[in-house]
Amino acid sequence: MSEDIKKGLLGIVVDETEVSKVMPEINSLTYRGYAAQDLCEYCRFEEVAYLILNKDLPNSIQLKKFEKEERNQRELSKNLYEIIKHMPKKSHPMDVARTAVSVMGLEDKETSTSSPEANMRKALRIFAKTPTALAAFYRIRSGKKIIKPKKLYHFLKTFFICVLEKYLKKKLLKHLMYL
Repeated sequence: MSEDIKKGLLGIVVDETEVSKVMPEINSLTYRGYAAQDLCEYCRFEEVAYLILNKDLPNSIQLKKFEKEERNQRELSKNLYEIIKHMPKKSHPMDVARTAVSVMGLEDKETSTSSPEANMRKALRIFAKTPTALAAFYRIRSGKKIIKPKKLYHFLKTFFICVLEKYLKKKLLKHLMYL
């Protein structure tokens, strides 16, 4: 660990990462060497997620495989849905995310396996399920019925549909077609 690493987050020491870097000379944050503004302009969310997990942008075949795997992992266990239903309505979404991810880890079929391949599969499952958990919590705290995730749509579109169902159907769905 570098000597110039500073403490933050209530005394928790942060470490160096190869994933992101602040680049003041180009006024940008970079992810795996790509400027964040370029990724926003030229890539879909799933492409950037693939980049962060796999260290390179995907080709079309890799992206289709990644999207298929992600879509098949969105559903939460009945147990996690029940836990979310019983969380205090005033809970902060970051606390909900932390707790949901902890439960996902406990429930994961590969929880005791730590190979790089197993860790990648676990990361993808957490990536796919976390928005489902947050959308479920949003709906519960708003007094609405949970909407299960759809495999048909891309990641962000599915999240927005699960959160804003009726409003999206009437007003925004046309604008989200590109997602």
